[in-house]
Amino acid sequence: MSIVQQVQTLLFDTNVFWPNQWLFDAINEAQFHVYAETRWAITSASFTLNSNADVFPLPGGIQIPRWIEGTNNLIQPPVVKRFFPTTQRNLEAFLRTWRGQNQGQPVYFVIWDATHLRCFPRPDALGSGPGGSYPFAMFGIGTPNEIVDTTTDIIGPATYVQAIQNYAAALLFEATRPDLADMYRSLAEQQILEFKKRLRHFQSHDIWQLVPATTRFEVDQGGEVYSTPDYYPLEGAINQPGP
Repeated sequence: MSIVQQVQTLLFDTNVFWPNQWLFDAINEAQFHVYAETRWAITSASFTLNSNADVFPLPGGIQIPRWIEGTNNLIQPPVVKRFFPTTQRNLEAFLRTWRGQNQGQPVYFVIWDATHLRCFPRPDALGSGPGGSYPFAMFGIGTPNEIVDTTTDIIGPATYVQAIQNYAAALLFEATRPDLADMYRSLAEQQILEFKKRLRHFQSHDIWQLVPATTRFEVDQGGEVYSTPDYYPLEGAINQPGP
């Protein structure tokens, strides 16, 4: 059964009391919540920074950025560098006169708001991309696929899908059956915790993952890391406890 049919089974309703569009909206909202809570799938998206453009939006498909990778082609041999989002406070502490600095190759990425970052220094026109732009790749938590009909399904581990299913049912039951809404929300939160526990068992400290057979190892271990990671505001807002 598709995710819509599974939620309809929990509701004991088929497009009568709860129209299908309500189900689509509830499932999509549940997806965003569970996806951001578990952060189980990392995706990437390419973007370029043009000359003199410092504030830029997150590339399409990225919900919560984790890190940015770029290649410095101005030196030989070229070096792959990894940049973690930092804060405006750290930038001010690093260089109080940052506004007056000359243009150059961006090496710091500051959190601007939930959907934008700010690079420092402002890009010049000496990049390796078209027109002297600077190409980058952003890695982070992606945006789940939108449910738009009754046949579209969610791909993922069973516990992850069940958490979305129960959370969507809780959202729909909230107005008429708050008791059932509380029950399904509690089930969803338990499944989220169980899924996060399973994910921890597959972290890099596991002995069988210490030597991955991919070229990503060279980037992960040999790349030059710039700045200390900071929590992204959207990620922190989602993880805050409710009232």
